[in-house]
Amino acid sequence: SDGSEYDFAAGVFLPASDAPRPKRRVIVASDGLKQHPATVRRICELARQGLAPIAISATLHDEGHVNSKGSLWARMTDGKVIERVAARHGIRLAPDAPRLNA
Repeated sequence: SDGSEYDFAAGVFLPASDAPRPKRRVIVASDGLKQHPATVRRICELARQGLAPIAISATLHDEGHVNSKGSLWARMTDGKVIERVAARHGIRLAPDAPRLNA
């Protein structure tokens, strides 16, 4: 198989690159967060060490963590998810926290 899929509605085979992808189901954890529990734990560990959200994002990316959609965690983010996770766990992030490997 070349990876193509048959589109019954259109009555044609779609090339693999055009084949619709199945929708990912987002699972919301008991704490109301969409992130994987291991990612949440790591965010909390790094935040407790005093790392800034930008450094936490870079670490999550380097360690191969994924976001709630299953994609590799972005090296650079706006930090909103990290802020929500930290707040949900009672961790206050200092805006001038030191960066990793600074």
